[in-house]
Amino acid sequence: YFSRVENADVFSRSALVEWHRRGGVNAHTLVAVLVGALWIQSFIDFLCPQAIRVIDFALALEYVAAVGRAIHGAETDAFQQWFARMFKQLGRQPPHRTVNELRLLQRQHPDHPEEEAIELAIRYLEKRLLMIDYPHFRRRQIPIGSGNVESGHKVVMQQRMKQAGMRWAAENLNPMLALRVALCNQTCHASWREIERHVRREKYPVKA
Repeated sequence: YFSRVENADVFSRSALVEWHRRGGVNAHTLVAVLVGALWIQSFIDFLCPQAIRVIDFALALEYVAAVGRAIHGAETDAFQQWFARMFKQLGRQPPHRTVNELRLLQRQHPDHPEEEAIELAIRYLEKRLLMIDYPHFRRRQIPIGSGNVESGHKVVMQQRMKQAGMRWAAENLNPMLALRVALCNQTCHASWREIERHVRREKYPVKA
């Protein structure tokens, strides 16, 4: 784990130390399960541009569902039946098949009042065909869900920051996260020695 409260550019540079300590630069295969936000793509570009990028399956399904809800209606039987079929198709068939079907559905309903939302949802998937090729990922035993990352939020941050009765000040947040990460990564002893050396240098500087 690595966690800090920083803007994306600073966070990318801050994560380099942990990335190198974990041997990321020497890894044979790297996989990044992510959402398509530009800052996350930039983070991967900075740390491991060679990583295989996978859009979280549940997120991709949300974009598929957005088209179906707009056209069939969110609570209709037609939508439920359509979405059950699309769920299986996205997971088992090449991604262009799903995107082409969404485009066909869009053309069958011209001048739809939610045309802009439909177009944005389809375009999101079209631009990321290589990242939503779930049959290919499954054949290679590549994870397609971000559940382990999401659970990290609870284990690393929320367990200390969001429980009942927890208190912290903004200026202490990153130091607390650094300690929490050290605990979760089982690097407390090494991290504490580094902290101790830093404090000693700050408190008792060596005079020339």
